[in-house]
Amino acid sequence: GVSGRIKLTWSPSADTDIVGYCLCTGVPCQSYDTIWGVSETSYVCADHWATDQHTYRVLAFDSCGKASPWTQ
Repeated sequence: GVSGRIKLTWSPSADTDIVGYCLCTGVPCQSYDTIWGVSETSYVCADHWATDQHTYRVLAFDSCGKASPWTQ
């Protein structure tokens, strides 16, 4: 296999109260990461093997801690 990087990008939320995004991999989620800032809309995942299949989902959360549903 070849080790590589996957860059995930998504559209910024239209909600002005968004403070960041949460990213998870796996179904169910096995690993979480938090990205702070409404305009931070990309994430680089390193050290993935090209032969592996990964499922990533992202949600947006606001300053009250309310979150959108996970993307599919």
